[in-house]
Amino acid sequence: MWTATEVSKTVGSGGALWLSGNIASVSMFTIPAIRKAQSTEGASSVTLAKVWTNVYKAGKALNPPVALAVASSFAYLAWSSPSRSGKSNNNSRLYTLAAALTMGIVPFTLMFMAPTNNKILRKAAQAATAPAFDSEFGALIERWSTLNFVRSLLPLLGGVVGMAAILA
Repeated sequence: MWTATEVSKTVGSGGALWLSGNIASVSMFTIPAIRKAQSTEGASSVTLAKVWTNVYKAGKALNPPVALAVASSFAYLAWSSPSRSGKSNNNSRLYTLAAALTMGIVPFTLMFMAPTNNKILRKAAQAATAPAFDSEFGALIERWSTLNFVRSLLPLLGGVVGMAAILA
């Protein structure tokens, strides 16, 4: 039977790495497919903004709770790490950093991505009579993709820091 510590190590490190891949995959696969549909298939910017909105809503519903579960696992590990001579040990600090990095997706989104998110959401709400090709949409989706990829590095770093603490 697994102990709470073993479960937390698995959920923390594995969950952080999974979350990073989940977030990065949108920038690596979904956005290029949207861009291709716009450039070679002639799909309208409004339609593609609606596709992006569906992907965005799915990620918004799934990723913050996963980040919270992962960060909670790391927080438990930080709390339960034995101290040496009454001093906080390095593992506790590493687990705390791993939790903060993983949860960092939320403030990163609010501080750096919200303006772009809101502009794309407004595009999706436009009437179907909007122009088929909108160069602003292309620029917005590229900016979002870059920011999203950067955001994916936060749980990746959290997972790596968590693994370092596990292996220390």
